[in-house]
Amino acid sequence: MAGRSGRPPGEHGLTPTVLAELARLRVPVLATMDDEAYDARRFGTPAHAGVLGGAAPVELQRVWSAVELGYLDAFDEDPRLRAAAVWSGGQTAPEYLAVGPELMEEWRRARRPNAHPRGHLLVRAAIDLARCGVSWAGTPVDVLREAQAMYPEEAAAAGGESFEDALAWAVGIRHGVTGLLVPGERHDTWAAFGSLPSDVDARADSPPVPLDMWRLAFDKAPDKGSRWTVRWNAHESLVPQADSDPEIPVVLAGINAAIGDIETAEFWYRKAADAGHTEAAATAGQLLASRDATAEALPYLEQAAEAGIIRTQYHLGVLLAARAQSWLTLAAENGHSAAAQALPPLRKVTATPPDTVRE
Repeated sequence: MAGRSGRPPGEHGLTPTVLAELARLRVPVLATMDDEAYDARRFGTPAHAGVLGGAAPVELQRVWSAVELGYLDAFDEDPRLRAAAVWSGGQTAPEYLAVGPELMEEWRRARRPNAHPRGHLLVRAAIDLARCGVSWAGTPVDVLREAQAMYPEEAAAAGGESFEDALAWAVGIRHGVTGLLVPGERHDTWAAFGSLPSDVDARADSPPVPLDMWRLAFDKAPDKGSRWTVRWNAHESLVPQADSDPEIPVVLAGINAAIGDIETAEFWYRKAADAGHTEAAATAGQLLASRDATAEALPYLEQAAEAGIIRTQYHLGVLLAARAQSWLTLAAENGHSAAAQALPPLRKVTATPPDTVRE
């Protein structure tokens, strides 16, 4: 029975007189205390005992039964309850529900320059990695250090706090329960406390995951299942915005190409190229040419070559030389002497695989 300030009853707070007046006004009074604090005050000083003597205690267990957890798992009306069923992880559901809002508020306020801006940044990186799909497996410390680069403005503003101090602050235990970062499944890894990613997603003013973070999350995912999760989450999050920024299709293309879905990768590279992304045009042209879709490949290769991409200029030249060789061979076979004379130097060009050239 203590307020958010931690002030117990009877210490210039709730007194028997105040409690009696609230009861007269039929105002319900609810409060929580752990067992040790209750025993110390219920049977301690008269001021404390007088307040607690008028309370009807209800003992709540920190660990819910399987039946209670079953009810929680089936409850769809409150998103926080549903999230507690899915994401409580190493904490109990009551701990998740009780400390989550406090952690969220502490983390948000830590971004101030005189607070813990780098600590805030490390937790944000862990939150965004979880939003990408890298969650309970945890993130190695060196990846958290690397992830700071995804937020250049915040990293620049956090220069006064060392990485070591920031990490120590982020993992410190709050409310006797958990830190903002919790130990991952593997040694020396950390993950954001379970409620933080869902709470960030629930806020309309939360910034999106940086595009480069999707790439980092995929690259650092610990196993194939995690990479597929990152791919799924990237599609869920980024596809609705794909028309707003040509870099978004490039991210989606790169993730799909890395996972082996070349058909989907080609689709996104072409979409980015059609929006003016020259590197995407180079890759789209190469993918199309590799499956002998030369007519479709040429416009993309020309787009990239004209933009100055050297490897594509070479690739396009070889491709056009191969087409020229095909027609000149046909002409030579039909008796055209000039075509026959032009073929040998062309064959020298087309005999060199395009991928062997270096810029």
